[in-house]
Amino acid sequence: MEKQQFLEDQVKLPSPVFKEVQDYANSRDFPIISDQVGQQLQIFASFYQYPMVLELGSGFGYSAMWFAQGMSDGELHLCDFSTENIHLAYDYLDEIDKSDLIHSSHIGNALDYFNETDKNFDIIFIDIDKLYYLDAIKIASQRLNPNGMIIMDNLFFGGRVYLDDGKKKRGRESILDSIEFLKKDPRFFISMIDIADGLLLAKLK
Repeated sequence: MEKQQFLEDQVKLPSPVFKEVQDYANSRDFPIISDQVGQQLQIFASFYQYPMVLELGSGFGYSAMWFAQGMSDGELHLCDFSTENIHLAYDYLDEIDKSDLIHSSHIGNALDYFNETDKNFDIIFIDIDKLYYLDAIKIASQRLNPNGMIIMDNLFFGGRVYLDDGKKKRGRESILDSIEFLKKDPRFFISMIDIADGLLLAKLK
């Protein structure tokens, strides 16, 4: 058994609704976060008394569901290009009695949401087109509360970040440039977690 499969097998889903979402994602061949990543999001959200969480790239709510497991109060702000996905996110969060945590949703370019709100956030989760990771990191780094963190999913980009296969070069470069941008910013502690397709964490000191 491979390491990643072993780790996935240890995850206990908080509700049957999570399996429902997984099955739906598989039926649509729609990528969602792994349950290992989900557990990390739950833990990170639990660090804050009233977590302000912004998702850039919510899909139909699977990552938001995991964040919500670590929240007894707080705010979830969702962004996705698809109206259908956002509606599904509301439905799934309602099924686990967490839809009251959703304070706003933006349909369209996730980065445009920053122009619509003056809020800052404790957690900004980035899971959008890799071409725009650097743009997202630059903006997110200026919109955090004290002790806030950025979480960047798909750090490894299917292995392309450390084993260049010559494909999707612009996405690869955007991720590498994002890492360098954060490494050079003295305000942040940086960590990379080797689970699923990789997570990058950048937390304000």
